[in-house]
Amino acid sequence: SLVSSFLSSKNINEGFGIYREMIHTGRFPVSVDKNYLLAVDAANKFVEDSRTSCYLTGLIKDGRLPFVAAVSRK
Repeated sequence: SLVSSFLSSKNINEGFGIYREMIHTGRFPVSVDKNYLLAVDAANKFVEDSRTSCYLTGLIKDGRLPFVAAVSRK
């Protein structure tokens, strides 16, 4: 995945930009998609990084992350 390649090259800001665009356009992988776990792992990395954690928190508060919404309903 493109996001993973940016994360592995330590370009977290560029990776987050792509991730955010993916979420805003509704292209987040569904739970049976092979890229779903990569997207969840990327979210974990974004929340741990001070440059992106506040933006990820905003996406969570807006209810834009499907896996967070699913966990919140349980």
